[in-house]
Amino acid sequence: MSIKLITQAWETNFKGNDLLILIALADNASDEGYCFPSWNTIMKKTKIGRSTLSYILKSFEHFNVLERKHRKRENGSNSSNEYIVNILDVNVADYTKFKQALKKKKSDQSSQSELAPTVHKVNYPSSKSELAPSSKSELAIRTVNLEPSKEPSVIEKDKKEILDFWNKLAYELNLSAINRITTKRKSKIKTRIEENQNFINDFQQALENIKSSNFLQGKNNRNWKVDFDWLISNDTNYIKVLEGKYSDKQQSTQTDLSKFGSVSPNQFAIGGANVIDVNVEPQNHFLGASNE
Repeated sequence: MSIKLITQAWETNFKGNDLLILIALADNASDEGYCFPSWNTIMKKTKIGRSTLSYILKSFEHFNVLERKHRKRENGSNSSNEYIVNILDVNVADYTKFKQALKKKKSDQSSQSELAPTVHKVNYPSSKSELAPSSKSELAIRTVNLEPSKEPSVIEKDKKEILDFWNKLAYELNLSAINRITTKRKSKIKTRIEENQNFINDFQQALENIKSSNFLQGKNNRNWKVDFDWLISNDTNYIKVLEGKYSDKQQSTQTDLSKFGSVSPNQFAIGGANVIDVNVEPQNHFLGASNE
């Protein structure tokens, strides 16, 4: 939630559904304007229908109130859009005029599609000999084969998704965001995916683990913070984060053990004096017990 953007939204001249949608986006956004709500999320918050939401978002885009980027999942299906909320104080009269024209155009297209019948072109045979031998009672219907549109490669989809995941975390934890996937970064991502088919899911979980690590967030004696390039640079860094090696609990355990110098993790001190090996039977180490 961005209080800054919500405040800016209230200060605009938008009203009604336009204002509701703008506030709903700001409610999901970082202070920099980045948010990823699905249409269902926006509709649930605003109680606005899909058609109304569609032309209001298009109007917002036209007047640069927001930028919208379509995203795809690893399997090629649609994911929630990425929005960058700008909230500029636009001329409401021009905005309303454009929105009404867009709404009318959408309504006209809908009416035409309802009135116009679907026409199927049928090739009627001129003689019985032209009927298909296997189905003489059926008529041959000509179909049109459309060339499928070129979809981006799997790597292209993955790198875009990874960039979005990282930047969302970066804005949340004040880490270094990335503006583009360089050739070197693309190569690293491709290598990680080839090494681990489950890399996307593991990467997401590693990002979640960063939230529970003060060390990775820069709270260490060097003020070092984790960054995107370090995380994907090899096949061990993100795995360490994934396995919780840098979590606050793990760091605390390591700090406590370091008090005992070269004492192994299987040993601990009792009363600050005797060092006990936990692998030895416990009955041999009762404090104050005699050796009789």
